[in-house]
Amino acid sequence: MPWIALPFSDRKRKGLLSDMFDVQGIPTFAIVGPDGKVINSEGRAAVSGDPEGKEFPWYPKAVNDLSNGGGAINDLPSLCLMMEKLSAEKQAEATIALEAIANPLYEKAKASGKDADMAFFTCTKAGGLCDRLREMTKVGNAVENKVQLVMMDIPDNGGYYVYNEDVSDVKKALSNFYEFYRQGSLERQQLG
Repeated sequence: MPWIALPFSDRKRKGLLSDMFDVQGIPTFAIVGPDGKVINSEGRAAVSGDPEGKEFPWYPKAVNDLSNGGGAINDLPSLCLMMEKLSAEKQAEATIALEAIANPLYEKAKASGKDADMAFFTCTKAGGLCDRLREMTKVGNAVENKVQLVMMDIPDNGGYYVYNEDVSDVKKALSNFYEFYRQGSLERQQLG
């Protein structure tokens, strides 16, 4: 490794670092600023999603693509906008609609000094976690020009919710699905 590393035998300092950065598994890549504060505890996904470093130093975004890693999907209820077979233009429009919900929530959490209580993801490419999510929730394969919405709530003992209403107006569907979830009026399903 070309970077500074602890010797494997130094378990005490390894434990301190794991606690400091809330390491739950390996590999973990936390990005730390010059002031010693964590910029992004999901550095691996951030860097994978930006291999050219255009978004350095990779501050967390309110909306992330599951194609680049799952991040907080195991820790928070996560609204997933699945659109692998939309054109790039339609994907961009749908992502903006999701950001309209996610950004205010993240800004409010940031202003209060707390973490957001929900995560937001897109699925823009087939494969990896996007395919796995489809399989686990039984929503089927991606369909040409079709959007599907899933709310994963893994912290609730593997619960999930599928939006079965019309999604032709993505902005309206996202808003409804988000509000229905917050109100507790969706039918909970269980991961097998």
